[in-house]
Order: sequence, then C-alpha cells, then structure tokens
Amino acid sequence: MADDKGLLNWLLDAKRGVELGLINAFADLESFAAEAPFLDDALICAEIDKLKAVYQRNAGELEQYERFDGGGEYQRQKRELYGQQMAIRAELAYLFSHNTAAIDDCIGLMKGIQSEFTVCLEAMKLYTQGDGAAAFERFTEYIRLTDSIPEHYLACRMYGDLMMRRRNYRHAIPFLRKAAGQRPDEADVHDMLRECYQHENMDFELSVESAIAGLLACDNLGRLGTSGGYARIEGKAGGEGQE
Repeated sequence: MADDKGLLNWLLDAKRGVELGLINAFADLESFAAEAPFLDDALICAEIDKLKAVYQRNAGELEQYERFDGGGEYQRQKRELYGQQMAIRAELAYLFSHNTAAIDDCIGLMKGIQSEFTVCLEAMKLYTQGDGAAAFERFTEYIRLTDSIPEHYLACRMYGDLMMRRRNYRHAIPFLRKAAGQRPDEADVHDMLRECYQHENMDFELSVESAIAGLLACDNLGRLGTSGGYARIEGKAGGEGQE
C-alpha cells in the first residue's frame, strides 16, 4: 500500500472494478483512507451505502445464475461475481470497523477471506473487551504482517494507547500521529500526543499540539473520544509498564 494513493483514485478504481468485475477479493483493505486528509463519517456512510447496493445487485444476479446451468463462460461470470462479493464484504468490514460496536459483525464479514486485516479486527475486539495484553500482542502481529502503520484511525489510536500504557511513548507517536491525521478534530488523540511529547522532551512538537488543543477548545470541535463508539480503556488494559 502506498501512503500517497488518493482517496479519489481509490473510489474511481473501486467503481471501475465493480463494473468490470476486476475487484480482487484480497485487495488492500486500507487504501480507502490513504490520501484523505482525515476520515469523514459521512463519507464512510456514503461509501457503505454504495457498496451495499452493489452487493445486493450482485446477489440478485447470482440468484439467477444458480437457477440455470451453463458452459465455461457462464462459470467464469459466476466466479467473477463471487469474487466481487468477497471483495465488497472485505471493504465493508474495513469501513464498519471504524465503530467499535460493529467489530463482531466485521469479523463475521471476513469469514472465508484470507487477509491480515482479520488479525487487526481481533486485536480491536480484545481491546474493547479490556484485554490489553492480548490486544497488544495481536496488534503487534498485525503490524509485523503488514510491515506498515495501519491506514485505520481506530487501530492506530488503540495501539498507540497500549504503547503508552507500557510507557513506550516514542513508539506510540507515529501511530497517534496517523490517527490524528485521519481525525484531526479528536481532541483526545491530541491529548495523548501531548503526553508522549512531554515524556520524550519534544518541545517543538509539544508546542504545536498545545496550539491545536487551543484551537479545538475555541472552536468546540473536540469530541473528547466519544464519537463513533470510540473508547479508551481506563484501568483495564493489561501489561502496563512493559516495553
């Protein structure tokens, strides 16, 4: 996945892929957010609605295919539609997973799809259940498998929090920066970054975050981590103080 791949390009590519039957069921789930300056709930909801509509249309076509038998071309088109359905399920799982209340459903959507993103979903579920030690292990495994910082606000926020609980502030910073870049009006994430910068004596970065915090407070944009089902574990995450 390239960090500079644009959201607009992704949407256009996905649209063309659906129309031409070229969507790969194992395509990168994270490219949706790659260029967007921040994730927008309305944008996510709109994309979910579009994907659901395509999924329902494909389901109707598959139902027709099941009623009739055919030759090689028939079988090819049928496999193509099944591939599209798998890809759409994977994309929906990625989009829905930005709300903690939907993580179980997302894991269900990923059944039968070979993807590292399932590991990320399992980590997020463990986090919301209060099992910080197990969540940390699964997130670390996901990062190892993908060799990149996730293009996923919630995953970065959770993993950054778990890093902080181990007093590993320097390693938490890139994940929290990614989260702040995707949802810049989440005051809670900026507070976490300020704490990291204080511990790492990063005075310039701290001054920038302090200015951002002031702007959020003045404009009343800070949602204090309450939107979209986001929740930071308080006193539940295991393994605090470990590197």
